[in-house]
Amino acid sequence: MTDDQIITLSVGIGGAFIGGIFVFFGTLLTFKLEKKKNKENEEQLVKNYLLAIHDEVESVWTAYEATLGLYLQQLEVDKPCDMYWPVSQDYFTVYHSNATLLGKVVNESLRKSIITSYLIAKTLKDCVIMNNYLLEKNEKFEYIAGNSANEHDRNMANACLQALIDYAPELRSRHYELKQQKENLFKELRAEGIFRLNA
Repeated sequence: MTDDQIITLSVGIGGAFIGGIFVFFGTLLTFKLEKKKNKENEEQLVKNYLLAIHDEVESVWTAYEATLGLYLQQLEVDKPCDMYWPVSQDYFTVYHSNATLLGKVVNESLRKSIITSYLIAKTLKDCVIMNNYLLEKNEKFEYIAGNSANEHDRNMANACLQALIDYAPELRSRHYELKQQKENLFKELRAEGIFRLNA
């Protein structure tokens, strides 16, 4: 091999080596930038999810508080909750359809607060369903007792009314528990920078 060939070969190998180094570092830089962008995208996705949770809780609470919530706050002790409040669907679309995002909420306290809020809301929903059932039973037995001279029918109507009276404190208790939890959740969301200007 001649000196010119050795020089050409050396320059070629050196150029390939230097080019390889540039490609390696360029690939590494691209990977790091892509990883950073993916992390930023995921953080934005979680932030949007938390904002949607805020909006869902606020919307459901506003509708509830203007109707049954207000009624329960004004309900006198030893009185039945005689307001039928229809609950037949799932009001928690954001929570259920994005459950996988809940695991990506880094703040453990906030994550638990979201879960607790929805659990209490669902418990209140179950209580309302039970109260609606008792109301229907009461109306049925009141109607029967009103059209009958049978003492048993009157006793059944009185028992249903008493069951409604006895159940009212449970409804009120769940109402106030949810009200407090909603405030706690909104406080934690605000601490994470998640809020609306009117909240």
